[in-house]
Amino acid sequence: MAAGAKRNSVPLDDRAVAMGARMRMLRVKRSMTLSELAAKAGLSHPFLSLVERGMARPSMTSFSSILTALESDPIEFLLDLTDSAPVDVPPGGLHIVRGQGAQLDHYGDASARRLAASPRLPLLVEYSGANVDEGSHLVHHGDEFLYAIEGALMLHLGGGEHLLQAGDSVVYDAQTPHSWRSADGAPFRVLTTHS
Repeated sequence: MAAGAKRNSVPLDDRAVAMGARMRMLRVKRSMTLSELAAKAGLSHPFLSLVERGMARPSMTSFSSILTALESDPIEFLLDLTDSAPVDVPPGGLHIVRGQGAQLDHYGDASARRLAASPRLPLLVEYSGANVDEGSHLVHHGDEFLYAIEGALMLHLGGGEHLLQAGDSVVYDAQTPHSWRSADGAPFRVLTTHS
């Protein structure tokens, strides 16, 4: 027991601490107790306590469940954790993001990164993954655009499933519960933005 307590008494890293603090801030802002959030997200109170203290990192499925329960936009949540902000490009200027761009986060076998951004343009995010579990369905404001760069993925939208393969694109109402997963267990990469 002492060994377990010792293992859970140290935050994983600065990123986990920042994520946990952001989740706690949103929970408090919504006047929710940790127990209420746990019940709404379908997760345990002790696990959420560890997440809020940076001592555990949620899987993509748990992350989705938490943000759905907090009624928070996942992209905006992740952007609040990055140091990079959209660049206001001067007339005649340009802004290049080299390499991987601003890494938003990793969840098991999925990750997201923000591409070059301007306050005058919609946010562009690239997701990469191989998750076969669709996880919790997300709901957020606006319309969402999804472009399949490589691989095949299954888009779950409302009660239906839609197969997207490399080169396919779709726009849907993001207030409809949605999620996506690998259609065949192989890696996929998508570009997404929402209004």
